[in-house]
Amino acid sequence: MGAKPVFKRYENIGYFACCIVIGLFLSGCLHAVFLRELPYSIDTNEKKYLIATQRLVSDMDFQSAERETQRILEYYSSVSGMNDIILSNYIENTRIISDLLTRIMEDEKKKQAFIRELLLKEEKIKALTLKAGSLKKKADVQQEQLDDMEKVFEKLKLLENEKKRLQKQIEQLKQIDLNPNKIIDKPDPA
Repeated sequence: MGAKPVFKRYENIGYFACCIVIGLFLSGCLHAVFLRELPYSIDTNEKKYLIATQRLVSDMDFQSAERETQRILEYYSSVSGMNDIILSNYIENTRIISDLLTRIMEDEKKKQAFIRELLLKEEKIKALTLKAGSLKKKADVQQEQLDDMEKVFEKLKLLENEKKRLQKQIEQLKQIDLNPNKIIDKPDPA
């Protein structure tokens, strides 16, 4: 019988070590492939993000939607691997949404300012309408007073005419008292 080969015993250990090395190599490759694709998966992250943003926009909470968009932008901007086309498109879409949300918030602020201005003008119109009504009532009262004054003025004219007529009569009566012959057509005794 002969001597047993020395390496025969270790042959199984060598096969086992090779399998472990190959397994580690393959798991590293798979891990690198999944590591590169999983964080950028549009099917999971972008869908959740878009649904959350859509809910916030439909609730008219534009500031929260903007914060969510900025949070997503910060997260994906910090991730390395910007050469990935899907990630670049996703970031670009997020930036576009962020810009749109910013414009919507600005428009909302303008709308609120316009509504406040409109309400102020409505209040001014109501105040001016009330003031116009008050002025109209005062004008009506003054017109009545003016009409009364015109009646008094007409009475004064009538009284003035009556006064003139009476003064004329007084003058005539004085003339009669002073010259009684002139009125009767008697010659003057002088």
